[in-house]
Amino acid sequence: MTKEMECEIVVNGEEYIKKSSILPTIPESETYPYVIGERYYIEQVTKYFTGRLVALTNRELILDQCAWIADTGRYTQAMATGNFNEVEPFPDGFVFVMRDAGVLIRPWSLILPRSQK
Repeated sequence: MTKEMECEIVVNGEEYIKKSSILPTIPESETYPYVIGERYYIEQVTKYFTGRLVALTNRELILDQCAWIADTGRYTQAMATGNFNEVEPFPDGFVFVMRDAGVLIRPWSLILPRSQK
């Protein structure tokens, strides 16, 4: 039996999947703490991003005007002023950020950085 098959069973010719092996999904009608069109600062384990939320799926935050913040500098000052030590903007277009990898996601009221620094 392969690992993929460990959660499946056949009873009287019908295939069944173990309930605990199914990943939960978020119903489309459920509300989220995110607002489409708002700006966000996102921290993952090793990368930080800023961007404007344009869409949301069960797994991704979809951003435009996105930048990778390679070095925040002094954190408190960076969060208060939006002045980062090193910024690498993405070209125009969409960036998909995995929601599961978000360690911290917060609204960003400051101007989104769009110049390389």
